[in-house]
Amino acid sequence: MKNFEYIIGQEAVREHLQHSLALNKISQAYMLSGEDGMGKKQMAEAFAKALLCEEREDGGDESCGNCHSCKQVESHNHPDLIYVTHNKPQLISVDEIREQVVGDVQIRPYQSKYKVYIIDEAELMNEQAQNALLKTIEEPPEYAVILLLTTNEQMMLQTVRSRCIKLSMVPLSDDQIVKALTQREHIPPVRAQKILPFARGNLGRAKELALSEEFEEKRTMYIRILSQLPGSSVYQWTDDIEKLAEDKKELASGFDLMEDWYRDVLLYKAGALREQLIYQDAFSKVAQGAGTYSFRQLQKNFEALCVAREQLKRQVRPQLILENLFTELRRTKE
Repeated sequence: MKNFEYIIGQEAVREHLQHSLALNKISQAYMLSGEDGMGKKQMAEAFAKALLCEEREDGGDESCGNCHSCKQVESHNHPDLIYVTHNKPQLISVDEIREQVVGDVQIRPYQSKYKVYIIDEAELMNEQAQNALLKTIEEPPEYAVILLLTTNEQMMLQTVRSRCIKLSMVPLSDDQIVKALTQREHIPPVRAQKILPFARGNLGRAKELALSEEFEEKRTMYIRILSQLPGSSVYQWTDDIEKLAEDKKELASGFDLMEDWYRDVLLYKAGALREQLIYQDAFSKVAQGAGTYSFRQLQKNFEALCVAREQLKRQVRPQLILENLFTELRRTKE
């Protein structure tokens, strides 16, 4: 359902967009920023649906959900709602922006007052693509509305950012996440509570973890590996590396689990209490890690994880990424 009323949390962003609809003061470029899973696309689609709704009257701030236009948006079949696509997984090229936005925007809407463009993963636009888009943002037709969705606002050119209404998605409260999981996904409350520390306010991540049958097994495996890594030989981990390298998507979420582990080790080393940790059920192993690693090496572990994430995005072979990462993580001191 692409309606504002279905969106949990994000009150500031939702209120801004609905206020714009109610006053009929629509900007022509918006930038929604936040982690994957925060609901950027859901928010953008709710806004687009309201803009294109045939039955929304002046002063209305929500789509009717029943008209032909609303049904077209729901089915991803509205001619005036354009989702910008790209062929390469880590690049939106200048040619794609020119073809799907710059050239297309000259054609008036087919059936609505507005023509809405949603550019997901906008940070993947290279400099040439962003500059091409900039010309359209600076002098758009009055009917054009461009929605840029990004996980990293800083990768966007300042000239582009300065011409957009910037709206930031924020983490949800634990209560909001538990309510969403139990009432909408019918997740048992005990399970919903258990994944909260790993969700970190991200509802998309919470749903993924709560619905995953393998999550607990995966978490246990990472506890075993990370607690035994210090001082070991990287060759001891050949079988585990091969297993972890099999699924790139799972490896990306594995990096989150690893980061949480070293966060706990660092916090406990700095004097945090057990109840402040994510891996409370592995408290003794977290404490052991805190006594093993130096502060400087823990910092280097976080840096190594950042490098690993970037390498994964750049299509570096997963097995090589893990071999390099484990080589760094096994060190206890500089």
